[in-house]
Amino acid sequence: MNYFRVMLLVVLCLTGAATQSQSRITSEQNFQELLERSDLVVIAVPVTKTADTSEVTFFSDLLQVDAKGRQTRVHATGVETRFECLAILKGGAAIEQFVLHHYRETARPTMEADGPQLVTVRSLRSL
Repeated sequence: MNYFRVMLLVVLCLTGAATQSQSRITSEQNFQELLERSDLVVIAVPVTKTADTSEVTFFSDLLQVDAKGRQTRVHATGVETRFECLAILKGGAAIEQFVLHHYRETARPTMEADGPQLVTVRSLRSL
């Protein structure tokens, strides 16, 4: 019984000591909604390394805040990755490969507590 009182006290102290909570606003969608809104749904593997395009832009919904509180837009570079389809769940049955156009940070990312949640694609041939 004494053990549970100590554990309860520890949990209360830890939750009461939290000074800041960081989060980001995201929309939650279930798989059925994603399927209905998609033109192509596949199981695929990357067959090439990600290659930069000439496109340079900004992430529309990201700002970087420096130590003085100044906000700057985050530069983005367009990249493309070619995928080979293993199975087609929705879309044209004749599709064997497709190219995914996505973005990466132009500047090499540094260690950030709440940075962008971007994907990195590695080709199976490069492993």
